[in-house]
Amino acid sequence: MKRVDRLSLISKGGRRESDAEHTWHLVMFIWMFSYLYERNIDLLKAIKMGLVHDLVEIQAGDVYGLSSGLESRKKAAEKKAALSIFGPLPEEISKELTDLWYEYERKETEDLRLGQGG
Repeated sequence: MKRVDRLSLISKGGRRESDAEHTWHLVMFIWMFSYLYERNIDLLKAIKMGLVHDLVEIQAGDVYGLSSGLESRKKAAEKKAALSIFGPLPEEISKELTDLWYEYERKETEDLRLGQGG
C-alpha cells in the first residue's frame, strides 16, 4: 500500500499521499473521533473497515471525481481486485474482509458513518 499513490496531494511537500498513509490517517481519525461521537458504534469494526476499505487500490489504483460512465468501470475494477486479493485467503478471513469491504462500499451502517467523519 505504501507504493500506491493516491490522487490527492499532501499540502506540505507537494507529493502524493500513499494508500498506507491515507489508511493510517483514517484509522487514527476513527479512533480519536470515537471519543467525541455520541452514538454507540462498534469501534473495532469501524477500525477494521478503515483498514480494509482501500486494499483494492493495490490492484485497481486510486480514482475519484468520476463521471457516471467511469464510475461503473471503477466499481468493476475494485470488485475484481477485491476477489483477487481476498479470495486466496483462508475462508474465514476472506469472508470477513469481503463483508467489511462490501459494507464500506454500501455506506449504510453507523460504524461506517463514523469513519466518514460522522
